[in-house]
Amino acid sequence: MQGLYRIANDRINGLRNDLTTTRNQCLRRAQLLTLAYNNEVNERRRWWQIAQDRQTNGQRIALRKQNRINVLIGEKAILQRINQRRKAEAELAEFNRAFVFNRYQKWKGRELNSRQIT
Repeated sequence: MQGLYRIANDRINGLRNDLTTTRNQCLRRAQLLTLAYNNEVNERRRWWQIAQDRQTNGQRIALRKQNRINVLIGEKAILQRINQRRKAEAELAEFNRAFVFNRYQKWKGRELNSRQIT
């Protein structure tokens, strides 16, 4: 009877050991699956953040380019106005030069006529 009792205890202990090993393996698998899941979540979050940063950087770059374009358009308008003023001043100076030259020619002609007459 002692032999049967010992065999039964050995089987029970063996089954306990098997159950403990199985439980530990299941816990280890659960830990590994949880770790893998957390790694996936973190990696997905990291890539999402990278995509957001790239989009934000792209938007910043586009905004800077648009601001630069707006500044250049403003400068172009100012330079066009300055150019128009310079052209107007040049045309006025040419008109005045021609007007003064014509008056000089008339005066010179009158002077020559008055000298010839006298």
